[in-house]
Amino acid sequence: MDYKPELLKENFVCPHCKIGTQHHWRFLASQSIPELEGQSIWYSDHSFLEHFKVSKCLNCSGPVIWFKDKIVFPTVLSEQPDPHSDMPKEISEIYREAASISSL
Repeated sequence: MDYKPELLKENFVCPHCKIGTQHHWRFLASQSIPELEGQSIWYSDHSFLEHFKVSKCLNCSGPVIWFKDKIVFPTVLSEQPDPHSDMPKEISEIYREAASISSL
């Protein structure tokens, strides 16, 4: 099974606990949406909020906030490898910062 995080996917690796597990989805909406009847929906007066969705990990209860089809919280490190253990700390911090935005 592919556990890569994807919008509205039921099972994926949680960016909080790093476990492949089930997630429950919540939606933001500015008006009633018949197709989502019975779903957990948070209402707002701002239509741009409809682009946000929240999934909740069933293992650690950590929330994952999505904007359109991208995770915006927590910050997800890219597929870049960890810095080498011999790398100086200052360079390692710069490397991790760059890796955190490489998928944007």
